[in-house]
Amino acid sequence: MIYQLHIRKETPQELILGLGPGWRVTFAVLTAIMLWILSQTGLAPIPVALALVSVAATLYHERWTIFPAESVIESQTGVLFLPKKRSYSTTALRRVVLRHTSSSGPSTTALARESTGLLSRALEKRIVRLGLDFDPDDTEPGTGRLHANVVTESERSAARLRELGSRLAQYCEVPFDEV
Repeated sequence: MIYQLHIRKETPQELILGLGPGWRVTFAVLTAIMLWILSQTGLAPIPVALALVSVAATLYHERWTIFPAESVIESQTGVLFLPKKRSYSTTALRRVVLRHTSSSGPSTTALARESTGLLSRALEKRIVRLGLDFDPDDTEPGTGRLHANVVTESERSAARLRELGSRLAQYCEVPFDEV
């Protein structure tokens, strides 16, 4: 899967979590293919649209940076030139959490599974979310956020996200929970 967050750099001064190089390479190749198609066919609407989407995806940027000395966690997402930035205080961070859920809601107990039909259980998508939980008294004024979602992936990625969450928690010196 090309859309996976990895620890890109880990030093005592900072930890950077970001997309792997496969993301940019994949969409750069798609952009090149679309440009080649455009050079052969002219400005056809579908290749132009696909070329624009692949250029935007190539420039997409997602990064989480933790600076322990400054007590700051920064999140940047968006197109390279216009990323949406958020900052959180590491002093407000209470835990790193991996949440298991499904498209039908957070209840995945055996009783809840038995009460739903076989078809609806087969169609529900099981996902895991790696996130950061903050103390409500210490959140930055105006954010009103008690939880920051780092990444959401399929249940198949649970082991990888469990390891990633454990490393983040260890780096931030907070507990890691799985619910």
